[in-house]
Amino acid sequence: MSRIKLMHIISDTNFGGAGQYVKTILDNLPQTRYQCQLVVPKGSQLKSRVSTDQIFEIDGIADRSFSLRGIIETYRLIKRESPEIIHAHGALSGRIAAQLYGVRRIIYTKHTLSQPSSGVKRLIKHCVNKLLRADVIAVSEEVKRNLLEEGIKAEHIVRIHNSILPKSPLEFEPCTYRRIVLVGRLERIKGHHYMLEVVKRLKSDANIPFKVYFVGAGSLESDIGRAIQDNNLPIEMTGHVDAIDAIYQMADIVVNTSESEALPFSVLEAMNTGRPVVAFDLPSIREVIQPDVTGFLVPPFDVDTFAKRLKTLMESENLMKSMGLKGNARVHSNFNLETMMKEMDQFYREGL
Repeated sequence: MSRIKLMHIISDTNFGGAGQYVKTILDNLPQTRYQCQLVVPKGSQLKSRVSTDQIFEIDGIADRSFSLRGIIETYRLIKRESPEIIHAHGALSGRIAAQLYGVRRIIYTKHTLSQPSSGVKRLIKHCVNKLLRADVIAVSEEVKRNLLEEGIKAEHIVRIHNSILPKSPLEFEPCTYRRIVLVGRLERIKGHHYMLEVVKRLKSDANIPFKVYFVGAGSLESDIGRAIQDNNLPIEMTGHVDAIDAIYQMADIVVNTSESEALPFSVLEAMNTGRPVVAFDLPSIREVIQPDVTGFLVPPFDVDTFAKRLKTLMESENLMKSMGLKGNARVHSNFNLETMMKEMDQFYREGL
């Protein structure tokens, strides 16, 4: 039996949630059933992180969902390779090229939430979604709701949760101070500016010493670094870290201050390692965190309450451990990679 030729197309040059998602699929699909290919822009950080050796770098798609050059270059590649399935990730050019060539199965995963649109912009978005032939994977119920608002019919959407390989909870490392970790690109949407305000409050209110670690790189690195220095805040910027397990091993508490999330890998990773999480109460994060059970959810962008909830955790090692263990159990039962891959495999083979 011949293998299914499956081509993933991603436009991100950085290695964020979409890149982690693609890596998870490529590393875990059965090689006996699929011949996997990956299309990335030149300079992609994902290229060196995946197991497949069929990787194609093309022009015109770097951090751009749509471009005429991207369509042309992707079309040429599709014509040469003739994949049976195209799976696009933030790559509208790839979806268009796949449809123009007549690829048998076109799949699209939406990794971010779009802001509500109106008027002409809403009309254009609905028209594009009607013209393009694709089945869509929503990584959370909130993403599914977002897709329906954009005019995609329910029968073309399947919800397959982002998931990870379950682990045993990590032991907390003894330390004389609390270690708080925020994992995320240094970009506005990840909300580091909120965490700066939280740390200012904790600096004067907390009854236990602490240090915060910003794990990630991005365009706001110099601005954030300047704010830390100007306010003499106990925050260390680590830059990008490949050995992310070592970060969670070191952490006592993980925070998420994002303004928008489809379904955050960092929260799943934290819970998987047995770490409690404090986050803003966004719909997609509520799908993962059980309020007051596996972590604390705070009204969006309320830094005063965020600081209070974080202080409560910092001052109770028993609560940290209890929430962490319950979070680990929740990942095992609700966000198990084995379940995700079975659902993905079944979805890929539908209609072939």
